[in-house]
Amino acid sequence: MPNAQWAGMAPHAPCPIPMNYKSLIKIAEAYCLEGKLKEAIATCQEAIRANPNFAPAYNTLGNVLQANSQFQAAVRAYKRSLQLSPNFFPAWANLGGLQERQGYLDEAIASYQRAIAIAPQEARLWEDLGKARCARGDLEEAIACFRHLISLQPNNSSAWEQYGDLLQLNDELDEAFTCYCRALELKPDSAETYIKIVTVLAQQGKLTESISWCQKALSIYPELALGIAGAAVGSVGSVGSVGSVGSVGSVGSVGSRARSAHRTPDLEIDLTSCASSVEANNLKLKTLSNSQFPMPNSQCPMPNAQCPIYEIHSECQFPLVPPKVISGELSAKLPKPLQRKEGKSPPGFVAVIPNGRAWGDRFNSVVMTADNSLVAELCTGFGKVPLFFCLEKPPPVTRIDGTVAFFSVQSGADFYYHWLVDVLPRWELLRRSDRLDEIDIFIVNDVSKKFQQETLQALGIPAEKIITSKTHPHIQARRLIVPSVPSTAPKWAGDFLYGPPRWVCDFLRNQFLPTAPLSKGGWGDRTDLPERLYIPRHGASHRRVINEEEVIEFLSNFGFRSVTLESFSVPEQAALLANARIVVAPHGGGLTNIIFCNPGTKVIEICSPRYVLSCYWAISNHLGLDYYYLEGNRPANSRSDSEVIAPRTMPRYSLYEDIVVDIGALRELLSKVIN
Repeated sequence: MPNAQWAGMAPHAPCPIPMNYKSLIKIAEAYCLEGKLKEAIATCQEAIRANPNFAPAYNTLGNVLQANSQFQAAVRAYKRSLQLSPNFFPAWANLGGLQERQGYLDEAIASYQRAIAIAPQEARLWEDLGKARCARGDLEEAIACFRHLISLQPNNSSAWEQYGDLLQLNDELDEAFTCYCRALELKPDSAETYIKIVTVLAQQGKLTESISWCQKALSIYPELALGIAGAAVGSVGSVGSVGSVGSVGSVGSVGSRARSAHRTPDLEIDLTSCASSVEANNLKLKTLSNSQFPMPNSQCPMPNAQCPIYEIHSECQFPLVPPKVISGELSAKLPKPLQRKEGKSPPGFVAVIPNGRAWGDRFNSVVMTADNSLVAELCTGFGKVPLFFCLEKPPPVTRIDGTVAFFSVQSGADFYYHWLVDVLPRWELLRRSDRLDEIDIFIVNDVSKKFQQETLQALGIPAEKIITSKTHPHIQARRLIVPSVPSTAPKWAGDFLYGPPRWVCDFLRNQFLPTAPLSKGGWGDRTDLPERLYIPRHGASHRRVINEEEVIEFLSNFGFRSVTLESFSVPEQAALLANARIVVAPHGGGLTNIIFCNPGTKVIEICSPRYVLSCYWAISNHLGLDYYYLEGNRPANSRSDSEVIAPRTMPRYSLYEDIVVDIGALRELLSKVIN
């Protein structure tokens, strides 16, 4: 609904008016607030009949029509208001709001700018303009709008918080932290702001500070612990025999797991005192090597009797070829994640933790030693890691009397990308450390998806040795073996490029390309495999391409075939991509398969203007692929992370926003690729 602030405001210029027009407008606005839209429309029309030249009456009528989803009629009402009074800024503001709602961002921005030219001291206009610019992906301009808004309203806590959100989106994390702190000063009871501070500090790798703020948040809002502990209620089972209800489950002997596995009754969790203190609970941050990488060579453990470390791959630095765009290879035109000139990959190692504990869910993974030290380099999940660490009463734990390999990572349960480049390569690190034969139990996020089942089988992991974090999120093992996180290493471990290291690409190619003959899907003969592929997102619930049919039809004119990769096995997907010469796709898990492309393959990645990652660019650099970046547009009513149920501690990226592809821009870039 349009902003009530712009409802019945009269223009500055006086005009002769009949009696009762004010009361009619107020009655119409009251009807609208009550949801009586027919009555509100009739009352506006009555006011207009009484005075056809009264601009605010048309503005109010436009608001009511917009609330009734009569958008074209609302546009006509606003424009009539502006014909009568061109300097009536509320009508410009409401017209801009409707245009933004319909996805006409350029027109909306122009309307807001007209309103601001008339009333530059109206703070809300700067907020509206900033949001529209952000929706279009113009973060620098949006930030400038909110900076001006704060100059007008320096004590507006919401403005400071939104300003921080924009800075966070623009990867200006220090400045975002400052804004959130100012917002908290103005509104000290905001749990949401506390969590944003925890998250932005974790994103910077400032884990100790993040934990400190998390303690403050939990001391004021202990219900925040429900985000972690609540996930365990009703899902924690046991393996083998059961310990006392209300404390822990246990495992008798690992060998009996397949015969005696069963569920325990749901365990109740006491959440009345989740506020926590690191000192009170004897919790410590543990750095595996005093933050100094690389670690000792190969099979030599560190001189740490409690947690020996075995390095397999050293930290690696490498140059980056800039992405290509329509206007040429101008990095200044690229979003920040694609502006680096060189990248750095994390070391690959294996940690052995006696009586270690591990937690895994959809959004984070946490590893701790027997003395409650957090093994920071092995954790994933940004702000949720401090939240778990600070719990005074952790969720019930399943004890396993054996040697357990823990592979679960953030997003490993749902996303093909994280499964391939984070979960599976941990098996390779374990193999390279000569410890596969020691493992009694392997723990992964989930095994419900086809690609999870077939890849675990390809690695030779027996099904009877696998349990999942989905059913056993919190475990403690007599001997916990945890390979490092290969591709999504936490920021507190170092400033690594987001994307898999070269060794991960080589491992996946060696594992799946030799077994990649394609035997179904209409391409029984490899000579018939398409060389130009479009990877659609038909079945995706988010980050969809709104005009995908138009994109597919356009690309078909250049010999592209749309291939739904999910209908093929992983080796078959590898075969398809190994044969491809040009690949076009929106950002998504399907692009992970460019790992199987041959050097020289051209890759066009289409991204939302507010969600750009470096992972596929990194893969292209490792493998000698020719990478092109195309920015999509954000459609009207696109889903954003605030509209999707997700942990409050997740980064506030626009992960879920849909995309509209500009066919003209795609044509221009494709001509550059083909030529």
